[in-house]
Amino acid sequence: MGGVRIRVAALVAGLAVASPGWAAGTCDSLSYAEQETCWPRHLAAQAQQMKKLVDTRIGRIAPDEITDAVRRGAFAETIRRSQAAWEAYRNLECSEMEFMMRRHVSVAIDSCKAELNAARLETLRRNLGP
Repeated sequence: MGGVRIRVAALVAGLAVASPGWAAGTCDSLSYAEQETCWPRHLAAQAQQMKKLVDTRIGRIAPDEITDAVRRGAFAETIRRSQAAWEAYRNLECSEMEFMMRRHVSVAIDSCKAELNAARLETLRRNLGP
């Protein structure tokens, strides 16, 4: 049970994790016109990876980890809520690009989200296990 508490605490603490920089395979070297189609695809792929990590961890909650079915459900809900809170943080953090940029706002917002997603994926991988 202690391991579960530590993992959930790490996920919640990961809300304000600093971004480690750009992940390999991003769209930043492309023209702005190409980035307008590249970033949404990249964001969709990252979202799919995050969902898979969360869903996989929820599916692996072992009875010896949390013996009570109600508590297993609460743990699963906590992970989902943590991810939703992180997504709200990411969206707010990147929305300031609207006010800072005069041109290519959507590209700036998408690249900001991709950078934060890369950091979140690393946090999920580290805290949710293999």
